[in-house]
This record gives sequence, C-alpha cells and structure tokens, in this order.
Amino acid sequence: MARLGRKPTTLLLKAHLQPAGPDVAVALGVREHEEVVFVERLRLLEGVPCMVESAHLPVELVPGILDEDLTGSLYDLLRTKYGLTPASGRETIGAVNADYRLAELLRVPMAAALLATARSTCAESGIALEYTIRHARGDLTVFSVELNDAKNALRGH
Repeated sequence: MARLGRKPTTLLLKAHLQPAGPDVAVALGVREHEEVVFVERLRLLEGVPCMVESAHLPVELVPGILDEDLTGSLYDLLRTKYGLTPASGRETIGAVNADYRLAELLRVPMAAALLATARSTCAESGIALEYTIRHARGDLTVFSVELNDAKNALRGH
C-alpha cells in the first residue's frame, strides 16, 4: 500500500503466550496446549480499519519477541532479529460473516461479509514459522496470490 501512495499503519491489540489450539498445533507442528506466541493486530489504511490479523509463532523460535515493537512488519522482525526467513507457505482464502467483535474492530455492520485467510509459513529450513488468521474488509482489501508451481496449482493443491 505504501508503494501505491497509501498510508498503512498497525495497532497492536494483544501480544501474549497462550496454549495452542488444535488448528494452531497442527499448523506449527507443536503439541496441543503447548504455549505459542499470539500477536493480534489491527491493520489500518489511512486510519480506516481494514484487517484484523492474528499470528501464532512457535515460542522457542522467537525468544523475547513480546518485548519487541510488533507494529511493523512481522516478517522483517523475524528476518533481522531471529534470522528466520519465510520461504514457503500455504494460504487459504474464504468468506465469513463478521461477529460482534470483528464488526466493531473493522467498523462494519454485524454479519458483514469479510475475507478470511489462514496462512501457514515455513522458514528456509522447512520448520514451521507462523500460522496467521486474517479477517479483512472486502471493500478495502485485495489479495494477490503468486503461483510458483503451476502444476500443483492446477491440481488444486
């Protein structure tokens, strides 16, 4: 967005350790109920809320991350502070309706249609790096997906 002359900003909503639920445990390759880092942020575009992003990170890979500034690029922080470069991943995109909390945060009517994504990312070593769930306003957000392996993309992977 910045390259397009728009002003993106981030507001940190929550950052703490929490037990991994079933989906997070599978995505990160940890045991269910094992502690993971949870970072929830509200992404804004020119001051207007456009996305709620909930990231889960394996706690052993990111010691001290809760003491860092989490309002910038999470990937830049992972690269510069922890030497972890996101190298591959999978993102699933679907539609959901805003619940009360999401409607309030995103300033949309209750049950408004949102784009929901679930992204799992691995580092160059192949180790699971993050599992992020995003809920975005369709009127302010566009997702662009690059297909690097067209054969697998055509098979629906």
